[in-house]
Amino acid sequence: MPPMPDYGIAAGVSGAAHKELVATAVEGGIGGEDSELGAYWELLEEDIRPVQPLKHSHLSAQIFMEHKEMARNYLILQQELFNLQRQKLLLEEKLSHSEQLEQCTNHRYQEKIKQLMGKRDDLSNNHAHLKQQLEHIRSQEKRPRPFSTATQQHITMGASLQLHQPPP
Repeated sequence: MPPMPDYGIAAGVSGAAHKELVATAVEGGIGGEDSELGAYWELLEEDIRPVQPLKHSHLSAQIFMEHKEMARNYLILQQELFNLQRQKLLLEEKLSHSEQLEQCTNHRYQEKIKQLMGKRDDLSNNHAHLKQQLEHIRSQEKRPRPFSTATQQHITMGASLQLHQPPP
């Protein structure tokens, strides 16, 4: 099976951090206590990373929390995308295997068809030859045989000659 691509790098997550980040997001850790898990969003690329809130601004904190939730959803979607891509590759591999199997089976069927057609042709030729022989034999039986007719006439004539001659 071909190696799985790392969608995390292309999706704005630095290479090695992708697995850890996605695991944290999927387990529901993202959006929870940051002290236990660390700042997971810092693993994201800088241009999509949530910006730390201003210290005494409730609105800034609210925006930061919303951005963290969007980052969490983003990571979950990235994991789903990764899983779907992996599933797609597996299905393509199975399909490829199935197509190869079907081609092999079709090839065997084609060979069997050729073989059976050859046998059919041989049997048809044999049938025609036997039919011709049978017709030849029947025509021989219907035609008078010159040898047998002459022999029969000779026997008939000999018998009648013996009848007409006086006994010795």
